[in-house]
Amino acid sequence: MQTGRILLFLIAPIVSECCCGKNSNKERGFQQDTKHLYYRAVEGEIFMLPCNNRKVTWFRIGESPGEQKSSFECETKFFTDVTHSGNYTDGNGERFLHLHVVSKASLPCSEPDGESRVMLKLNAGERILCPGFNCSDNSQVTWYKDSKPVSEQNRESCSDNGLLLLCTVSEYDTGVFFCDRNIIERQVHWTYRRSVQVTVRAQIRANEPPHIVHRKTTEEVEIGHSHSLVCQVHFPFELNFSREVQWYKNPGGNMDNQIQLRVDKQELRQEWLPIDRHQVTATTLIDKVTTQHLRDTFTCVASNKAGTNNVTISLRRKIMGKHPCLVGYPVAFLVVVTVLALVLRRNWLELQLLTRTHCQYGKRLRDKEFDVFLSYDSSPTAAEVMIDSPTAELKAGCPLISAEPVGFELSRILEDCWGYRLCMTERDLLPGGVYRDDVESAIQRSQMVICVLSPDYLTNANTLYVLESGVQALLKTSIQKLLLIQTSHTPTGIAQVHSAVVHRAMKVLPSLVWNSGGTDGARSSFLKSLRQSLPSQQVDKGSHKQG
Repeated sequence: MQTGRILLFLIAPIVSECCCGKNSNKERGFQQDTKHLYYRAVEGEIFMLPCNNRKVTWFRIGESPGEQKSSFECETKFFTDVTHSGNYTDGNGERFLHLHVVSKASLPCSEPDGESRVMLKLNAGERILCPGFNCSDNSQVTWYKDSKPVSEQNRESCSDNGLLLLCTVSEYDTGVFFCDRNIIERQVHWTYRRSVQVTVRAQIRANEPPHIVHRKTTEEVEIGHSHSLVCQVHFPFELNFSREVQWYKNPGGNMDNQIQLRVDKQELRQEWLPIDRHQVTATTLIDKVTTQHLRDTFTCVASNKAGTNNVTISLRRKIMGKHPCLVGYPVAFLVVVTVLALVLRRNWLELQLLTRTHCQYGKRLRDKEFDVFLSYDSSPTAAEVMIDSPTAELKAGCPLISAEPVGFELSRILEDCWGYRLCMTERDLLPGGVYRDDVESAIQRSQMVICVLSPDYLTNANTLYVLESGVQALLKTSIQKLLLIQTSHTPTGIAQVHSAVVHRAMKVLPSLVWNSGGTDGARSSFLKSLRQSLPSQQVDKGSHKQG
């Protein structure tokens, strides 16, 4: 094999001198029958079906019914197998292709290794030999680069006796070359197609020392754990590799007393880079890092025929974080849960009131004596007029509304116009009893509590107790709903409320706003919203009390 390579390079200048610069070419191909094409290929080699001046898909014929038809796009490369042998048609029935794939064992003579794969030097004159040419007596060969004949390319080249001479190799020559030989068997003209995979490299021999890719000169380690030292090296390409990568330990940092370390051969791997480089990664393992390793240094040495390069690194103890990942995530989770619990606890009253208000609303509480417990301040300063003229929202026959406090006017609308059973502290609570007990009892006997807020209402201890009792009853689901009616002067009295329960409840409880100076439309909207907020009326009104 080496003798053949020497002869190949000796005669290459002679061939180059004969054809380069003259654009000569002795390729003579033929195909006698344009309707029937006969091609022969070798098992395991790259093959490509012809297009013959137009794109075509070749479909295999003669397959069993129902079987999926094999097809190949022309100019598509694939590795052949003996099962590809058969007859193909272009789909229109105009042309037919007969493919015969022969096994390597059936070749007439043995072929040297490396004929189907060659490596060419960039910007040099190189030549390619058609595989199996020496086993044939046919000297007519047509060369193709992919699907285009080399003779039709705009380049200096020539072909003679199975050899293709490329006067100047370029990086675009990397790829697959096909050589077609014409043979005749039993009056059939066959095209014997072989392939050569070409790789172009910038140089055949190393012309510079290797380059070590190592950005860090210090690596962090954990005492008592294993640690891998990795050395990544870029080598200039060479035909016969002379690369070598090795790790050394320098005890105490003394490089004159180096100890060679074992490099795991399985980690000595090669990765191809662009046209003139390849990469080698060598790894050595420190089974257990000790404090002595922190005093030593480690050197990676890479060499080839052109020279040597090295890099030295040291180790330092890794500073562990206060919250490693395995601890940090649970701690973070606990912090989030704690914060959520605090927020939930802080706003627990508001959440309960919202839940009770929306979940119970619309449900009827049975066996209640009153529909509504109405609470308002009846002092003279609370005489904020509600309306002073009739409105369409009131039932026909209701008495005209006069200038009275809001709470009193509401009681007339609820009882006289809409027929609800009311409980009011000044009218329905018996004198002589304990005020707080009577209020709690009356609220328990009502479906709903309505509080008309005014500045005096929010500063009166008795009325504030009614509001607080209503909040507690709502939390215990003893009443259906607690509704606040705010007047135009209500905000001025909120700041004087010292009860934290009332302050928090007023943020979330449903409320309606009445403005005594509003228009008829505003009054109608208020009354409509009020009517929708009221509970369903009980059928039995036998115990209804008149004021």
